[in-house]
This record gives sequence, structure tokens and C-alpha cells, in this order.
Amino acid sequence: MTTLAISLVGDARPVRSDPSIKSAAMIAVAAALAMAGSSRAAGGSVLHALRGSHQYPHSYNEFAARGKKTKISEHKLMNARRRMTAEASTTGKQWLQAIRADSLPVHDATRIEHNGSCIAIFNLAGKFHATAGVCTHAHAFLSEGYIDGQTIECPLHQGLFHIPTGTPLSPPVTERLKTYETKVMDGYVHVLVEGGE
Repeated sequence: MTTLAISLVGDARPVRSDPSIKSAAMIAVAAALAMAGSSRAAGGSVLHALRGSHQYPHSYNEFAARGKKTKISEHKLMNARRRMTAEASTTGKQWLQAIRADSLPVHDATRIEHNGSCIAIFNLAGKFHATAGVCTHAHAFLSEGYIDGQTIECPLHQGLFHIPTGTPLSPPVTERLKTYETKVMDGYVHVLVEGGE
């Protein structure tokens, strides 16, 4: 039996290129050494030498690198969410996607409803402005009024407001209109509203 073990070890060199044959050789060598009374350490060293020549199709480092990339992407996403949450909690405001920018012609107006509030959106020479949608004097929708330059005339009592600032310009209106910051992003007009608005 000892002779058989020596023969197998001697034949280990040519079978290194074939993993299936090498696995059979590993089992035979371990059995032979155990029956011959060899120490566990000796058998382990032979098996370790045989295992070392085997090339696995995927290395551990490859899977580790994939996992690391996934973790980095998730980390960046979590940080972006934290920044958005922190900004919203600090300012108490949020950007509302209102209308498509190309849906409102120049020198025209429209209105939207958001959480019970009416907001008028104006296109003045390609620049978008937003104000409270109802006249401060009487209940009339300013989006139905007449636009002249940067002013809007209330359709009910013909009071004038300066659209960019909301300033009242002629009687009977005396109370300023609330205005909103706007921006165009991804083809949409966004309006900056209060968090609870």
C-alpha cells in the first residue's frame, strides 16, 4: 500500500492539468497516507500542494471587487438622499414639477392647483414666473387676465400687478401677490413651494 501511495504522488505531476483526475488522485493519496500511518500534517501538505495547482474560473478577488462596486453605488445613493432630506428639512421648501415648458406659449399664462393653493405660471419672453393664482382684491384667476409686458391685469376689476415681484401697480389692488421661484429642468417648469403648501 505504501508503494501505491508513492506511485500516486509520483504521478501527480502529469495530472495537474486535469482537475477531475487530480481530484481522484487527491482522494487516493489521502487514503493511502492514512492507511500507511502517516501523520495528518503530511497528508494535508500533499493535498495542499495538489489544490494549489487548480485554477478556479472566478477568483475571490473578482467577486470582492463586484461587491465593493455595489456597496459604493449604494453609499452614493444614500448620501444623495440624505442631502435632499437635509435640504428639505432646512429650507422647509420643495421643488414642484408643474408643467411642460413647451406647453405654455410666450406671453401666456396658466394655473395649477397644489395642496389647495392656486398658482399662476407666466411665460414672459421665454422666462417663467409664478405667483399666487388668485387676485388679492377679489376672487379672480389672474391666469385669465391680460398680460402687458411684465404686468398682469385682473380680469375682474382691472387692477394691475407686476408679475416678477407681485407688486400692486394700480387700484383697486393694494396687497402684494405672493411670488414663487421657478426653474426649468428636464423640459419641465418647477416651482419652489413650501413643504406644507
